[in-house]
Parts: sequence; structure tokens; C-alpha cells
Amino acid sequence: MRRIVWKALALMLMTAATLLAADKLQDALAALGSNDPSAARQAEKSLAKQRSQAAPLLGKMLVNEEQSGLARFRAARMLADFGDQSAVADLKQALFSGRETDASVRAELIRSLVRLGSSSTLIDYFKQGTEKAPIVNAAIAIGLRGNTDDEAKKTLGALMTNPDPRVAQAAFSAICWTYPSISSQTPSCPTSLGNPAPNSNAPKPNRNLALPQVQSSSAKVSPTAGDEAIMDGLKAKQSSSDPQVRQRATDLLTALSDHYKQD
Repeated sequence: MRRIVWKALALMLMTAATLLAADKLQDALAALGSNDPSAARQAEKSLAKQRSQAAPLLGKMLVNEEQSGLARFRAARMLADFGDQSAVADLKQALFSGRETDASVRAELIRSLVRLGSSSTLIDYFKQGTEKAPIVNAAIAIGLRGNTDDEAKKTLGALMTNPDPRVAQAAFSAICWTYPSISSQTPSCPTSLGNPAPNSNAPKPNRNLALPQVQSSSAKVSPTAGDEAIMDGLKAKQSSSDPQVRQRATDLLTALSDHYKQD
């Protein structure tokens, strides 16, 4: 009889603990959209401790229009923090649904997909031709930096022609990283995304990326369609009203044209 009582008591305690954990999880989800940074950080810490239970709920939060934009933004970031590939489907659904009206959230969805190794999704999204927000298009460009896939190059070439200087600069920086052996010899190329080239006394950037290196100019090759798209984008910027933009485009275009069989 005593054993039965103890078992019943243990079951009650386990049930209470489960309910308490569920309550804490819901409280953390509710606080994720808080305007109080400290409350939001506490919520993120709590969710990180229960990531297996939190992940599917965060995925649902992405497409819940009743949630604030701040909550959806943080949900996208947390799913990438968790590093769980199963979150890619939820992130893609939120991005491609067309219902996300907050550009900052769409940009975070892009960044999270890149962090989870799904940068090809960015190309498909850009091809829809519906994205107009500079912050999102810049995020796409940054997400494709160093990507030598021809479709990625075509996307960067198109982004290079964007009239918004933030998008064009992000695309230019990404292009520089796509051709590391060429851009390292091009003064106009930034040494890190978004930063101009430093003076000669500054530390050199680490360009030993895990990328296929472009051959030296002594062994010229024909450009692919993606390479040509990038060069066309750079040519378009040679007519920019900004002299710095014109110079950057000319410098990199000259280096690429010298490498490839271009006059």
C-alpha cells in the first residue's frame, strides 16, 4: 500500500514538474517579443535550455501574424542559433509566404537560412522578383558572398545594378569575396564586408577561405554566364554619379577583364 502511495506521489510530482516546465516555456515565448532587452535575453536563455520543445513553437511563431515583428525576428534568429536543419522548412515557409510585411524580419530569415547552410534558397527567393526592400536585398548579397555557383554570380550581378547604394555596396563586397585571388590585388575591394580597404599598416584580411581559387591572369579562361553577369553589373556602375562607386567598379572590372578573355 505504501509503495502505491509513493508511486502516486512521484507521478504527481512529475506531472507538476512537466506542467511547470510548460508554463515556463510559454512565458518565455510570450516574453520573446518584449521591448525590454533584459526580459528578451532572459526569455532566449530559457528557450535555449528547452530547445527541442521550443524549436517547433518558434517555427509556428514565424508565420503567426498576431506575434509582433520583434518576436518573429528573434524567433528566426533563435532557430539559427539552435543549428537544427529541421528549422529550414519553417524559415523558408515564412520567407516565401508573402505574408511577412516587416523587412527586418525577412532580412533575418535570410541570414538564418544562410547560417543553416541554405544559401541556395536566397537565389530562388530573389528570382521571384518581389523583394524591393534594400535591407533584404543587401542581406541576400551578403549571404551569397564567396559563392562561386553560377546562379549565385548572376544574382550578385543583378544586385550590383540596384539603385540603392546599400544594396550595390553589399553586392560589390560579396563579389570581391567571390574572386579572392583577384580582389586581393584590387585596392577598391573591401577587406571585410562593409569596410573600406585599410591603410598598409593595418592587419591583412584572411582570404584563405574554403573556396575554389580563380586562376592567375597568366592562364586566362573564358567567363561563364555568371561571370559575365557580374561584369555587366560592374559596367553599369561605371556610369554612377558617385565617383567612388565608379572607381571601385572600374578597378574590379579591369581586374576581371584582364583575367578573362575580355577586350
